[in-house]
Amino acid sequence: MCIKYPFLYPRNRFTGMHYNYWKIIEYHNNNYKNAVLSYQISFDDNILSAALYDTTGHINVHGKELTAKYDVISRRLNITYNGSYVNSIDLRKYFKKGMPQDFKIYMTYNPKSSHVNIKLLIAPVNNSKNSYGIDEPTYFNNIVLNDEECHFYNCIINRPLYWKIKILDWIHDYPLQWLHFIPTYNEYDAMEDGWKIAFGKQMLDEIKTELKRVNYLYKYRIFDIKEKYGSLRWEDCGYPVGSNIGKIVWKYEQMSYDYCIHCGKPAKWVTRGWITYICDECAHKTRKDGTCEIDYCDPIVDKEGQNESAAETNEEL
Repeated sequence: MCIKYPFLYPRNRFTGMHYNYWKIIEYHNNNYKNAVLSYQISFDDNILSAALYDTTGHINVHGKELTAKYDVISRRLNITYNGSYVNSIDLRKYFKKGMPQDFKIYMTYNPKSSHVNIKLLIAPVNNSKNSYGIDEPTYFNNIVLNDEECHFYNCIINRPLYWKIKILDWIHDYPLQWLHFIPTYNEYDAMEDGWKIAFGKQMLDEIKTELKRVNYLYKYRIFDIKEKYGSLRWEDCGYPVGSNIGKIVWKYEQMSYDYCIHCGKPAKWVTRGWITYICDECAHKTRKDGTCEIDYCDPIVDKEGQNESAAETNEEL
């Protein structure tokens, strides 16, 4: 089934993988922040917005010093960690027009996410008198920033731990996936037997044809297949704009009301409580408790407001 219909291949709805070794994923999540430091650079001209930041140009991260210094000559922001060079960022690329002569550096650190925020306060270019004749600093004098407000970077601060995580990730993403490649089930198994008999293969063929048309056959992912309120629910992770997948799914979801959920014959009865649509034969079957299924059913009402069983009785008369 998975060879003929690739979208039925079972994958985790969150990771997109067939097999997930959660201990490796948990190890990655718990230790990655100790191996890689993320930091962002933003620009501002408001001293109040930087009131809670450290103004010394260095900050303690994992017990070691992270330093940011601006070189006026090269116009670069040099970042070091524990005395070792980390990155040198050319700040000129962030300005469309003009550039300040100097910056005041403000820094904060969030230990939970291992994230550093570096805010560069633009120093005044000159002082000019406002409409009241009072001197006030001019920050953005012929200076135009790029559209992005923040710029994000990552740097490795613990190489042994970083490479251990990378190796474990590779083992999880490749060898473990190869070892568990042959599935023991597929997404189609979740569909009720009656719907499989009535229109299952027809639905799969239509979806496959449409996916091939939009070149999305190997990218389409099924989120969930189930029964709800007596009808089929086919939930996926999206499809290309202009595709008819949504129309095809909706057609068969509506069609599922007309067929017995157990055997695929035309549905004549609907159960009370937990709603399911069943045929005459299944409605007269005996339950485990000795009662008959039909004792807990109501006849399906047709479009004219007259139930089908009554219509058949009138025909006989």
